[in-house]
Amino acid sequence: PKQLRTAKISGEQKNKFEEQVQTLEKGIFDLYPISVDCLESQLVLIIGKVFASEGDRVSYYSGVAGVVNNQYTNVIDQFDSQLDNLCQKLLVSTLDQGSSIRNKAPEIKCIDVFSLAGGLDVSHKPICIFFSGESPENISSLSHMTVFLNLYTARFRALTIEVAKRYLMKAELLEELVDEEISKLLLVWLRGHDVGHFIGEDRLGEEMSEFDPDYMILHELKSDMIALYSFRIFEADLLD
Repeated sequence: PKQLRTAKISGEQKNKFEEQVQTLEKGIFDLYPISVDCLESQLVLIIGKVFASEGDRVSYYSGVAGVVNNQYTNVIDQFDSQLDNLCQKLLVSTLDQGSSIRNKAPEIKCIDVFSLAGGLDVSHKPICIFFSGESPENISSLSHMTVFLNLYTARFRALTIEVAKRYLMKAELLEELVDEEISKLLLVWLRGHDVGHFIGEDRLGEEMSEFDPDYMILHELKSDMIALYSFRIFEADLLD
């Protein structure tokens, strides 16, 4: 595009961008990210199809544009470094259990979004997307995850705190958190939920199909419980 040719982007970066676009033109499985360094920032454009809330495998073309946010990369790294400890406390520790879980859990990247389009531009803004690593993958275990951290943090402040004040004692303390603290808290929660899917084994599959709505609900609740438990272990190290 003409705007790209005139932007303050090096020739090497423009070539990288064009190579990514050519890959995209060959076809994608779900969503595909293309990125380019511009001045001090890395811009990311993710385009493709996402499943709609209507179900029945309905999908819409979608797009998101944002700036990579690496401010909290260490939060995820520190969490992952404690996975063996978490497994041990949950009495599911085996040899190299933490490494095995890290390999199964999606790779996380955070961006601050400035534009949503198509199926992602909805009234209830999404907080993240999952997509494959340019190859066919099971939809229940996609290997890449991009968190819309600025939207996630804003939603927590606008909605979640108000809900918490209705049901939790001392929830007013949440209003004292600055955005940086909220972002850390949410990433610890999100990573705890993600790895929770791969910690331990359940016998639900013996009783019902993994595509059964009740199975999905119970499996998500199990991951939520592990995420909550991880707060108890990691709060001093990760949330300070």
